[in-house]
Amino acid sequence: MTRPVVSRSRPNCARRRRGYTMVEILVATALMLILMGAVVQVFSAIGDSVNNSRSTLEATDRLRATAARLQMDLQGLTVVPIPPCRPDDGGGYLEIIEGPESAPAPITVAIDNDSGVADTTVG
Repeated sequence: MTRPVVSRSRPNCARRRRGYTMVEILVATALMLILMGAVVQVFSAIGDSVNNSRSTLEATDRLRATAARLQMDLQGLTVVPIPPCRPDDGGGYLEIIEGPESAPAPITVAIDNDSGVADTTVG
């Protein structure tokens, strides 16, 4: 019986196992890190945009609620503001303060004309 001849020379290129070199792995890793950095930047920009939109919506909602409250308060007036009435006429009063308040407003109490007692049913 004859033994097969085994060559101890360099292996054939077709049969040789190829793998990735260290340089190829480093280049692929660097490209992946750059791509992931870009994705993080995009998500950060989208998150900031969503936060700004929410803030704008919240501020708009607060302004809408304030306008509705002011309109509701002005619809419940007990005095005709034009022409301005004098408070001692007994027809009610309307006080409009514009600008920043430098000093706290004095607390006013409504007095019932019939009994002369403070009326706590009105604001």
